[in-house]
Amino acid sequence: MKTLIKQTTICILFSLSQLLAQDYNIQIDSIFQAYNSDSTPGCAIAVVKDGKIVYKKGYGVADFEHNIPITPQSVFYIGSVSKQFVAACTALLEEEGKLSFDDEIHKYIPELPSYPYPVTIRQLIHHTSGLRDYLDLGFLGEIDWYDYVSKQEIINLIARQEKLNFKPGDQHSYCNTGYFLLALVVERVSGLAFKDYAKKYIFDPLKMTSSHFHDDPFHIIPNRAWSYQENENGGYKFIVWRFSAVGSGGLYSTVEDLYKWDQNFYHNILGKGRKAFIDTLEKPGRLNDGSAAGNYAFAMVNETYNGLKIINHTGSMGGYRAYYARFPEENFSVITLGNLSSFNAKAMSRKVADLFLAGRMTFAKNEKDIRETDNSYKDYQLTAPEEYKGNFYTSELPANYEIKIKNDDLFVSAQSEFVDNKILVPTDKDRFLIDNWLEFVFIRNQSGKVSGFVLNMKGGIQDIVFVKK
Repeated sequence: MKTLIKQTTICILFSLSQLLAQDYNIQIDSIFQAYNSDSTPGCAIAVVKDGKIVYKKGYGVADFEHNIPITPQSVFYIGSVSKQFVAACTALLEEEGKLSFDDEIHKYIPELPSYPYPVTIRQLIHHTSGLRDYLDLGFLGEIDWYDYVSKQEIINLIARQEKLNFKPGDQHSYCNTGYFLLALVVERVSGLAFKDYAKKYIFDPLKMTSSHFHDDPFHIIPNRAWSYQENENGGYKFIVWRFSAVGSGGLYSTVEDLYKWDQNFYHNILGKGRKAFIDTLEKPGRLNDGSAAGNYAFAMVNETYNGLKIINHTGSMGGYRAYYARFPEENFSVITLGNLSSFNAKAMSRKVADLFLAGRMTFAKNEKDIRETDNSYKDYQLTAPEEYKGNFYTSELPANYEIKIKNDDLFVSAQSEFVDNKILVPTDKDRFLIDNWLEFVFIRNQSGKVSGFVLNMKGGIQDIVFVKK
């Protein structure tokens, strides 16, 4: 009789677990309903709880030319989610005693110009170096990052910069340059190409067989999900690129491989297999005054989301969108990789987290995940636009800007899609903005005539001086 009761109880519990799992499947499918089709790009997702993948699925199309659907085995470019692997490679070398986080970067990269203050590896990791962002520099100059740009060209661009944005350690400012240089440090210390070091010391031990750093645009990637964006006719177009710089990004991977990376935070087998290695990766940086450096650890952001601790990072380039979030106290993670430029991997992932962790969360009212825009500048009347006309150049960028007048407005002509044909909005005397993120502050000589301007870009670049020809 007891055996019968026990068997009946087990059957009931098994049936209940099946019903709960089925209910989750329905609700997650509802979240991704817009991408659950053979006529749209989409995403792959993996939900991890207590060490196991409890849900994984692909939504949408990986390759329209061959009508291949997305699956959990589809390989995506993961953008800046790559950075945590770069930081981990640096930490492995530090654990071996082959470098110190407080080493000055000129020790390994002597090509860089002399700065007024030393810049350390630790500051590169935590985005406190003050270096200008090389991707932003390229956007402002005449560099097409979708085309092939060699490693040496990027080094040369960084080396052209005569100033830092701020004294190293004084501020936290997200900077792709730091992670490009970290990958270079790993190469020069280890004697291996960065992709080979990451494979030998991270991907092979974790059996991440579908992951690699893509430093060769001709490298064939089995099961690749291609990158798309919407076109003007309501369909989709393929985003063609040959970008192959590694460090700031560059990793192709799958949700199944990233699950293996996720689990190593709980049971580390990398390096010497010590928990201290994981503690290092999860420890946020500090500024010179001792305050937090944006809660940014080794390429992972430590935050609180709906009352729960979350360690997370986003990634994007072209049409690829990636998000990896780990709730360490819940032993729960969400990994979402997409191949459509309008896909919001972070927002969708958090909806899934809300579903699974609702009983543990404290929901904030009217919480929005949007970028705030400051439109508080005053309306300044431009009286003499012709005095700003002219051609301007800088030694720090491969760029020439021409300021022109059209319909009484000033606008810029340049070989840069981010700047070309954009109107300069006056906000004060000699101060103008483009789309509220790029600032032009014009300089005058002793005679009061415009002789150049200083270019500032929100987030990544300060004080690039252009001189009038």
